[in-house]
Amino acid sequence: MRERDIQDGIRHHLAEVQGLRSYAFAAVGTHGPLGGVIPTGWPDLLVLAPVQAWNGRLWFHSTTKHIYFEVKTMRGKPTKDQPEMQAELREQGVRVEVIQADSIEDGVRLVEA
Repeated sequence: MRERDIQDGIRHHLAEVQGLRSYAFAAVGTHGPLGGVIPTGWPDLLVLAPVQAWNGRLWFHSTTKHIYFEVKTMRGKPTKDQPEMQAELREQGVRVEVIQADSIEDGVRLVEA
């Protein structure tokens, strides 16, 4: 299975099952909607997850977590620029996770964890 298929499956699951928003980014030079705008090494997916808080009476939406995911197959290796970009984002306080999976189900399980 290709990384792209796993990414699409994760995004579909997040939207349909959990109601979460996610965005996939196109690499430089591709024909995706953001092609050429995204820096080399940028993570594959951005997931927006609302965070709820309890105020003593009710749960309310307090903020939204932004979590970037780099998706790799079990055989996949990072490109030269990916670890550098991930480190740069982490230095800025951004959460970046790398997941490796060979199926959509495994990818979803890792993202949910």
